[in-house]
Amino acid sequence: MRKKEIRQACEKDESKIIQSWRKAYPLIFSYKYPNRWRWLYKENPFWESKNGKLPIWIAIVDDNVVAWNCAMHVNLEISSRVYPAAYSVSTYTLPEFRKQGLGFLTQQKNQDSNTIFLSVDMSEGNRRIKKKLGGVEGKPFHIYFKITGKLDHEKLFKTLLAVCRKYLGNIWLVKASYIRLGFLKQSVGYLMTLLLKNRQKQKKLSHHTHYVFKSTRKFGAEVDAFWNLCRQNYSFSVCRDSQYLNWKYVLQPDLQYLKYLVYDNDKICGILVYRICKSPESPIGVICECLSISANDGNLIRAMLNFAETDMIKSGAQMYKCGASSRELSNFLEQHGFQKIRTHVPVIYIDSKLRDINYNEVLKGNWLMSIGDHDMDQFFKHEQPIFPDIVKILLNKIPGSK
Repeated sequence: MRKKEIRQACEKDESKIIQSWRKAYPLIFSYKYPNRWRWLYKENPFWESKNGKLPIWIAIVDDNVVAWNCAMHVNLEISSRVYPAAYSVSTYTLPEFRKQGLGFLTQQKNQDSNTIFLSVDMSEGNRRIKKKLGGVEGKPFHIYFKITGKLDHEKLFKTLLAVCRKYLGNIWLVKASYIRLGFLKQSVGYLMTLLLKNRQKQKKLSHHTHYVFKSTRKFGAEVDAFWNLCRQNYSFSVCRDSQYLNWKYVLQPDLQYLKYLVYDNDKICGILVYRICKSPESPIGVICECLSISANDGNLIRAMLNFAETDMIKSGAQMYKCGASSRELSNFLEQHGFQKIRTHVPVIYIDSKLRDINYNEVLKGNWLMSIGDHDMDQFFKHEQPIFPDIVKILLNKIPGSK
């Protein structure tokens, strides 16, 4: 009989975990280890290692690591109070060990070790597990998309062929597409680009240009003062103080972020963080933080969106992404020509011991979520919409959780 064990990983387990990660993530392994591993699991300022432990729960079968569920620790602000919390990240079970409940058990153990355990972006299988474990749904988080250039017709056509294979099999048309019908690639790309652009209903709204955008290498005390002023606008958010922002956008390996403090009459009124994906990633601009001191300040939000878009166009971006959990930011994005392409509904577990949290009241308030949350911005994480999703978007059937 095979020996099975579910437990928290220790530093001495690192080599065994990495051996399995090479199998699980062959194409992106170098972006997960060693730099990202060190940043996320060893040098996270919100995780205090105890006795050589790692924020990772593993399933071991015959001395081999076959499943894992990891945690990204952060400080979470709920109704103006700060709580230690953990995002569920990097959940995986090796294919030959699936349907044995190992994914469920590793997540259960990880959740039991945290008073608040949450996810924003997850598979439907993981969603079911988290809800079985007592997780409840939060406010929707929407991903918005805008295209000013063109879709990559090669990548788009591959996703179209995948649909053909799924429903039609390898019929002659699919086979011939590689040889005789190559012109279809560009035709499909141009058509989908045109249809998406036609849906972008950008309003010609004026915005003040007196804001001053100052590039910054790191975040300091002025950001802490800024966060203290705008935190009261939200009932739920990661604590966006300088410690978090520096760890997330200055120290994160492999990704280069452009960071700006926005001033109005020498007073900081906004924070803008974005990056432009470079080859081998697709040329997509990712706006990770677009935070204003007032959630209703349309002039400032539009100025930040315009600044980021102008800079990203100069740097070769063909399309852009931004996330929004508030109705105000969603409205401003839509006015700026962005269209909703996906909806994520978070799942959150809160230990019953935290009786001071009235979750129903929290749901009534404004939530602050961004693409920077829950490790949603990683290398190779962002791609243009695939063909089936574009069809759904054009039919107003936005992919994602209901």
